[in-house]
Amino acid sequence: MIFLSDMIKELTHDPISLAGKSEVATKEDLQFAQDLLDTLVAHKDGCVGMTEVVAALIWEVGTNKFMICQRPAHKARGLLWEFVGGKVEPGETKEQALIRECREELAVTLSVGDVFMDVVHEYPDLTVHLTLFNATIADGEPQRLEHNDIKWITPSEISNYEFCPADEEILAKICEVYK
Repeated sequence: MIFLSDMIKELTHDPISLAGKSEVATKEDLQFAQDLLDTLVAHKDGCVGMTEVVAALIWEVGTNKFMICQRPAHKARGLLWEFVGGKVEPGETKEQALIRECREELAVTLSVGDVFMDVVHEYPDLTVHLTLFNATIADGEPQRLEHNDIKWITPSEISNYEFCPADEEILAKICEVYK
């Protein structure tokens, strides 16, 4: 019996063997392997339809304030606050997706740092795997291109805002780390 974890491990180390080939990989072989790996990872814990999402923990230079954004009223979880970010598209790394999302939503270029935290959250309509990166704005001034509002807040102000449920665990860690 082959387990998904074994297939993922094998695919990560030798994608061509799972395709039944022994020659040098072509571009198509590598794309097939990546697509298969993405599918296996998304389903490895039985989370069919898990959505990979990235977000940025952006600190305002010279302060202890970080950026939060209010979702548009017409979207799911409308008017709740969140960290800027969005879905990872096929073929993108998480870092590339975060840079793209911040250009689209805020008209800024990010410098993406290390991962602050990963969470998995099940909403009634989808399950998200959220990766929050530490980040700084490398270029541009944040603009409200998609969000209803943008604020810079301190960790002590978190309780003044209603956040998306997926962010609750992250917010607790921010309060713990940045007391």
